[in-house]
Amino acid sequence: MMCNDARERILQSLNITEIIEHYADITIDRQHRCACPIHGGKNRNLAIYPKTNSFYCFTCGAGGDLIKFVAKLYDITYADAMKKLDGDYNLGTFERQHKTYATIAKEQAQRKRKQREAAAFRDYQLFSYDLLTRYFKWLRRQPENAATRHDMAYIERLLDKHLDLEENPIQLEIKALIRALHTKHRKEVRQ
Repeated sequence: MMCNDARERILQSLNITEIIEHYADITIDRQHRCACPIHGGKNRNLAIYPKTNSFYCFTCGAGGDLIKFVAKLYDITYADAMKKLDGDYNLGTFERQHKTYATIAKEQAQRKRKQREAAAFRDYQLFSYDLLTRYFKWLRRQPENAATRHDMAYIERLLDKHLDLEENPIQLEIKALIRALHTKHRKEVRQ
C-alpha cells in the first residue's frame, strides 16, 4: 500500500481527540483545549480541531494532523508514527508487522550502548597501543641480551596484531603483560 493511501486511511479511521486523550493521558475541555503534552505546558494552550483532525499549540508552535502529533509526542519520524497508530489501533494498513514504540526505544538504547562500548574499546586500543609502544622504546634502550630480544620480538608481534585488531581481536591485559615483563627485567618504566 502506498504511503499516501496509508496516511489517508489512518486520518479517516482515527479521531484526533481520542488519540490525544489516549497517548497523552490528558482531558480535553469543551472548547477542545488542553495542556500541550509536546512541550509539557500546564496552560490550556493546545487547540484541537476535530473537523480537520488537526492541532496547534499557541506556545511551542507545534501543529499538524494526528500523525504528526504522535510523531512529535514520541519524538519519532512521521512514518514510524503512522506504523505505531496502525499497529496500536489494528488498522491493518501496513502489511508488514510494525514496531511498537517500546521496540523502537529498545533498539535505540541498544544502538547507543553499542556505540558507547565501541568508543570505550577504541579508547582502550589507543591506550594499549601507546603503552606497548612506550615499552618497546624502553626495551630498545636496554642492554641487548636474549631476553630483551625475545621481548622486543613479542611486543612487535603484539603491535602488528594490534594494528589489525578489527579482524583479529586479541584479548589480553596490556598493563598486566607489561608489569610481568618489567618484573622479568627487574626494571621499572614510568607510565
